[in-house]
Amino acid sequence: MLLTTFQFPHVIAHLAWDVTERVFFAASQDGSIYCVNLFRQRKSDARESIYDAVGGGGTSDVIRIVEEEAKSQSRKLIQVG
Repeated sequence: MLLTTFQFPHVIAHLAWDVTERVFFAASQDGSIYCVNLFRQRKSDARESIYDAVGGGGTSDVIRIVEEEAKSQSRKLIQVG
């Protein structure tokens, strides 16, 4: 079991998990919905695609979800009214 802390720029009010458990969605009360990938893709030395789980460093492992980065990647932050 991997243990990771995700830190968001706003208080999270709701969580929803993708059925495949590859991503989760975190919604804040200001209407922001963050899509968080739980796996990262990288290339091996043989140029094959490898997927690694995000985090897993225990209680000291903190992944910060930064609003500015999320806005620059339109797939990561969804704004609703």
